[in-house]
Parts: sequence; C-alpha cells; structure tokens
Amino acid sequence: MARGDAFVTLVYFSSIGTVDVQPASGVEIMITFIAGDGTGIRIRAKKSDGTTTSDLYFGRTGGETSDSASNDIAYLGIRVPKIFITNSVFIQLYSSAPAKYVFISGMQTK
Repeated sequence: MARGDAFVTLVYFSSIGTVDVQPASGVEIMITFIAGDGTGIRIRAKKSDGTTTSDLYFGRTGGETSDSASNDIAYLGIRVPKIFITNSVFIQLYSSAPAKYVFISGMQTK
C-alpha cells in the first residue's frame, strides 16, 4: 500500500472475541467509516505495549434527546468517525455475539 490508497477491510467474528486492526510498522491509516452487523460490536483503543482501554463511547445522533452515550458501534448512525491509527496506537474490535461482521474503510495517510 502507498499513501492515498484505500484501506478497506471486512472482519468476521465466528465466535465471541476480539480482533486488532493494526497497520504495519511505518503505516498510518485514517478510518473514515465503520459499521457493524447489528448490535454487540464495540471498539477499544489499544497500544502496542498491550494496554487496552475499556470500550469507547459515542455521543448522540440527531434524533436522540438524552446525553446517554452508547459503546455499541451500531449506534454510530450517520456520524462519520475519523479515527487515525498507527502500528503503536490502533483499535481493537470486540464482539459479544458470534457470526457478526464489521466493515471498515479509510485511507492510508503515510
């Protein structure tokens, strides 16, 4: 891959568990869209030293009236996340149910 190339991946969870989305050393990716196959899929921030955050939370969408946030990517709605990941700081996907898909697209920035 080179700078400006599309980054597109489809992650399948055959069982409950986690998958790291981590670029190769020296590569940086800007994720511009992420969608899950229904509810039960979450994102965590992760560092190469193995440190993982708890689930990341997303704020309100246009139709919501409360300040309660959700940690389920199904609630991203029409919001477009811009998440920059590198080999040392990247994301981990977690699925609490089997047979789930996650689609991620973005662009290589370095």
